[in-house]
Amino acid sequence: MKKIFQPIKKLYPLAHRMVMIVMIWSILFTFGATAVQVFLDYRQEIDQLNARLQQTRVIEVPNLVNSVWHFDAKQIEMQLQGMLNLQDIRFVKLEVVGGDTYTAGQIIPASDAIIQTEKLELTQNGKMFTLGQLQIVADIRSLQQRVLHRLLRILAFAAIQIFLLTGVILWVVQRLLTHPLNEISRYAEGLDLEHLEKPLVLQHRWLATRGDELETVTLRLNEMRSRLLDDVVERKKTEAQLYKLNRTYAVLSDVNQAIVQMREAQKLFEKACQIAIEQGGFRMAWIG
Repeated sequence: MKKIFQPIKKLYPLAHRMVMIVMIWSILFTFGATAVQVFLDYRQEIDQLNARLQQTRVIEVPNLVNSVWHFDAKQIEMQLQGMLNLQDIRFVKLEVVGGDTYTAGQIIPASDAIIQTEKLELTQNGKMFTLGQLQIVADIRSLQQRVLHRLLRILAFAAIQIFLLTGVILWVVQRLLTHPLNEISRYAEGLDLEHLEKPLVLQHRWLATRGDELETVTLRLNEMRSRLLDDVVERKKTEAQLYKLNRTYAVLSDVNQAIVQMREAQKLFEKACQIAIEQGGFRMAWIG
């Protein structure tokens, strides 16, 4: 898992953090919901087991009373075997008063067993006769194993869901957030006063809505670019005007020096024209 997310963490740290947050919360929520579900399933299994034991009390015990009263051993054995067909019932034992003991199934450890004992009583002519005692042993471990298998299936399905959800979120974050942010970062990195002509234009973003946060950031950056571009143009105009003024001032200064130094008008005019061309940068100078 670390090898899978290491390149993502390096290339897309924001997406990596979002994915990790989603995964952690998803896992916590899954464990919480699964714990509640397993608890409810376990309670339901226990209730169903009690219902099956109650079924033996209501249906099987009266039938056994009749069979014991008539000393029908074959019928008793068939009824005991039939009780083993109930889910989680592993062992039944019937002890007849003053008679034989009948068993069916396999004995299981007491730690894994839920034992229910029922007295077989018959009322005849207002008198109650105790015919025997029925012991029913249910296997709690098989019940727990069913709940455990259900838990494992739930966790496996949840793990697949979290993995797929994480992949979808990572892809969406990259498309909607990470890639546009990288475009904005590259644009800002190459932005300087000499390269303000090209505006920032984000590539088409799937599922993006007009006027979202990234589009607002792009708009503000382009507005800032436009203001900077206007400032640069204005600055260049000012610099050009200052350059012209400085050039004119230099020409006037040199001409004044020439006036002080020269006495002949013709040479002074020639010198002034030369100064205007060389110092002033004029293409042509003429005095007439």
